[in-house]
Amino acid sequence: MTECIKLEPCSIRECWDRVRPGLEQIKARWPASNTWRPEDIYAEVVGGDAVLYMTEDGFAICTIENDRWTGTSDLFIWIAYAHEPGGMLKKYWPSFIEVAKQFRIKKPMDILADVGGAVHRWPDFAKDVGVKRNRITEIASTHRLHLVP
Repeated sequence: MTECIKLEPCSIRECWDRVRPGLEQIKARWPASNTWRPEDIYAEVVGGDAVLYMTEDGFAICTIENDRWTGTSDLFIWIAYAHEPGGMLKKYWPSFIEVAKQFRIKKPMDILADVGGAVHRWPDFAKDVGVKRNRITEIASTHRLHLVP
């Protein structure tokens, strides 16, 4: 099993010169990320609505999503950047599970499996509601299912 490395929140003000280039690379590589600007991410972290975790391998920006109707919470890894593709999330999965537990998120591995299964079935869902084949393929190409343990 992969070692659990304790993740600590990082001040985006102190790390911005390392974070911004990664955000710009993500935007350049994934056109679907055109709904935000690096400055939006900065503002969310500074405002306390997101948390930045820095590692030697890259960074992750997470939020805690609370469902007011069920009272449950989810750890949402909003953006993850690694110097080596896939390296950070694979290496730090146990650490993110611990972060989820700190926020009292119950059964995080079950949630990951459920989400991974739903994302894996994206093409079927999209086809059922009439999404065009080329758009289904384009969106599916952004899914990084190999990262889900």
